[in-house]
This record gives sequence, C-alpha cells and structure tokens, in this order.
Amino acid sequence: MKKILFSVSAMALSLTLTSCGLGTTGSSLVSGLLGGNTGSTASSVVSGLGSALTNQNTLGNLLSTFLGTTAVSESTLYGTWTYQGVDVAFESDNLLSKAGGAVAAGTIENKIDEQLSKYGIKKGSSKFTFNQDKTFSATLSGKTINGTYTYDSSSRKINLVAALGLFNQTATVGTTANGISLLFEADKMLKLVGTASSLLGNSNTTLSTLSSLVNNYNGMQIGLGLAK
Repeated sequence: MKKILFSVSAMALSLTLTSCGLGTTGSSLVSGLLGGNTGSTASSVVSGLGSALTNQNTLGNLLSTFLGTTAVSESTLYGTWTYQGVDVAFESDNLLSKAGGAVAAGTIENKIDEQLSKYGIKKGSSKFTFNQDKTFSATLSGKTINGTYTYDSSSRKINLVAALGLFNQTATVGTTANGISLLFEADKMLKLVGTASSLLGNSNTTLSTLSSLVNNYNGMQIGLGLAK
C-alpha cells in the first residue's frame, strides 16, 4: 500500500515540476525515485529541485530574456512610462554565473537603484513619454528634457537625441512583466546619469561609486524598467 501511495505521490510531483516549466529536470528527479535508487534521500531531491529552480530564476537576468522572441513595435512605445526600478541584463549565462547568479543580480539592481536616486532618477517620479511624431520627453531630477527619437524594431534599438545637446543616447528596448526596459551599456548609462546630475546643479558630482559598480561586471547592461 505504501508503495502505491509513493508512486502516486511521485507522479503528482512529476506533474507539478512539469507545470512549473522544469521539464526534463523534474522528470529526472522523479525517475531516480521510481527507479528504486535507495541512495536517493529527501535532502538530495530537495537539493536537486532547488538547483533547478535557481537555474530557472537566473533566466530572468539574461539579455535574451528581456529581448524575447518578438520585438516591441514602435506603436507600443507611444505614451508615458514611469520608472519602476533598475533591471540588470547579462549577455550570457556564463557571465551571469560569474557575477553570482540571480541573487547577486538582485543585489546589484538594488545598489544601482540606490545610486541613481542620488542623481534624481527615482521610482515613480522619473518618466519617459514617446509621441507618434518622433518626439519624446524625459523627466529626470524633476526637470523635463525634450528631444527626438528613432526606433528600429529589427535591432530593437532606440536613439534618443535631447535638445540643447544634453545627450545623444542609444538603448535596447526589452520587455518585462510590467512593461518595457531601456537597456543601456555601462558608459551610456553613466552619461545619462551625468546629465541628470547636471540638472540637479551638481555638475561637479563624481560618479565614481556608480562607475565602479557598473564597470565591475563584464557583459552587463543596465535597464530602466518602465511601466504605464
């Protein structure tokens, strides 16, 4: 009777793992149990499951995940977007692994977000508005910058040219569960933050802390997560 109950439980576990998107990873764990592997213990199963879940979570910080399979259309950009927080995207799982994985990525996001807030790029107050006539406005440090933009959906690149030569920036448009993310390479993000700092009247403010933070991770892009 116990053996029958165990098999049913194992089948349920297999279905649960499959529904969670673990696929063959979940099946292999259950297969080890059904195969009569007496060396398998509850702790080893939990350990294997935890590892599989960790691998799933790291996908969220890969650049390919932000890009997805379908490019954002230009019409999707139209409207006002509010800054929600930093997204970090690594160009490969190997680089993400070297950085410390999903947990470390979350820590990096929090640290960068803290630095950005010092230069006026704050959650809920910084905004980007994209209009159909190719003009845009950005609210940084409580000040509004106007300019023009071009967007290439095939490369997913958006170029922002601000009036008065404040900045000329190129970002990659990715998608998130809440909206979009403007992903900048480290040097371009520093230039954007420098502009925001100048708007605050802190033109002499050094960006050494932020610079050392973003340049410390090879192959990482910093995204401004935006939602309507």
